[in-house]
Amino acid sequence: MKKRPGSLVKYTLSSGICFLLDYGLFTLLNALVLRSLADGLREVIATYGARVVSAAVNFLLNRNVVFRDRADPRRSALRYAALAVAQAAASALLVALIRHITGSSPLMETVIKIPVDVGLFFASYGIQKKWVFRDGNKPES
Repeated sequence: MKKRPGSLVKYTLSSGICFLLDYGLFTLLNALVLRSLADGLREVIATYGARVVSAAVNFLLNRNVVFRDRADPRRSALRYAALAVAQAAASALLVALIRHITGSSPLMETVIKIPVDVGLFFASYGIQKKWVFRDGNKPES
């Protein structure tokens, strides 16, 4: 597979765009669209609604712009979804584990989450490059 220069930069930009989209959609849904719903339910629906849209956009950007994958999109979409679920679980587990090991207060979870998610960001880049969009420009036979 031919090496594509700048794919980490493109990956970072794709992630940044999707973070802003996720945050903006969450805010819009939570504050305007769903405001008549009960607390708790409103936040859950806003979170998942925004995440589904931002993840779909992130998948498309990563597939078409960052990694230029031309293989079967169903295969890469399933792999991307599996990675997203695993990454969310790893983030939650690592934050809880580090907080438990260090004896930190629950308020420190937000601080602990930053280096955990930065590490997972780079791990996710490698996994997407080597597994999710592995075949790059090669169509599946």
